[in-house]
Parts: sequence; C-alpha cells; structure tokens
Amino acid sequence: MAHQQIDAALETFYAGDTDGAEAALKAIGGGKLEPPAGLEPLAEAAFWEGVGGIELTREQAKPAAEAFRRMIELEEKGKAEPNGHATSYAKLGEALAKADEIDAAIEAFDKAVKMKAECGAPTPSRLSVAYQYADTMFHKGRFKEAGEQFDNAIALAKEAGADDATMATLVLYRAESIKHKIGPMQASVRVQKGMQGMSPPPQIAVLEKTA
Repeated sequence: MAHQQIDAALETFYAGDTDGAEAALKAIGGGKLEPPAGLEPLAEAAFWEGVGGIELTREQAKPAAEAFRRMIELEEKGKAEPNGHATSYAKLGEALAKADEIDAAIEAFDKAVKMKAECGAPTPSRLSVAYQYADTMFHKGRFKEAGEQFDNAIALAKEAGADDATMATLVLYRAESIKHKIGPMQASVRVQKGMQGMSPPPQIAVLEKTA
C-alpha cells in the first residue's frame, strides 16, 4: 500500500539517506516528487513531509516551505494528531526562515509553540521546538525573539531535568542574544555621550562591562 511505502520513505529520510528517500518517493509518485492521486489526506501529508524535508536538506527553502504548507493543509483536513501537527508548523517556520521570510517564520513558530502547550505535548517535544525556534532566530539576527525562546527553552529544560551541559549551553545562547540585542542601544548611548558629554545610564554601563 502507498501509505506503508510513504512511511518507509520517511524512515529512510530520517535515517539520513536523502537520496534513498527521494528515490522511494519518486517510485510512489510515478517518477516525480508528487503524490499519486487517491491518497488519504494524512498519507498525502506524509508524502509532502518527505518532499519538504528533502528540499530543505538540499537548501531549497522556498520549495520546502511550499511542501510543508501542503502538508499542514492536509493534516488539518485529515484531523492529524495535535502534537505532530504542531511539529509541522515548526518545520514550516524553519523553511520560511531559510527563505528569509522571517515574519512568516515567526508566525509559524509561534503557532507551533502555542499548539504544543495547548495539547500538553511532552516536555522534551516542547523543548525541541523552543530551541529550534530560538536557534533559527538567533542565526537570522532576530535577537529579541531568540532571547524569549531561549528563556522558554531554559524553563522547559529545567522541567525536563536536563543535564548541566545542556543548561549551560542554553544560558550561554540566551546571554549572547541579550548581548546582540543591546548592541544598537549601546552604540546609540556612546554617540550621545560623545556629542553631549553625558554619562550613559547606569544599567547600560553595567551591561557594557559584561558585553
């Protein structure tokens, strides 16, 4: 059955064999990365999950985002399990960010985080999405959003009983997000200081010592 073949193709992809997954999906799609007619919504959604993953792995962000959008639409039609559906929004957010559609990426990630909380997803699953969101925003220079999600990730990591190394990494990235976020503020204060002979506000002076 096509559903079993799609599941097998996804297993191949998540095992790290992108070429093998592509070949398997093309075999299902008659030589193309397109699902055959007549699939049930969730089976077709799984097909597009594979396509999106393959495109994203190959740095084809826009086709990946389109595939993930189709996946989400079909999951909604097929009434997908809420936790997995929330993860799909995180996948879309990652693809949109790589396509430099940052505002749309933030919207998708926000929905993923909210849905994970609403459906009572396991803490490690919520942590994974929060970290992915934070890491993506950090590397796109959106330090406000990154800092907020590193805060979220730190709280979830504590809840999950994460080890010291994990906690230290999260705290370090949160600190880096704050450092980058206040950079423009520090520069502005230095300009004012030079022009007006004024001392910077005490809180900025403290931050400058730690930046």
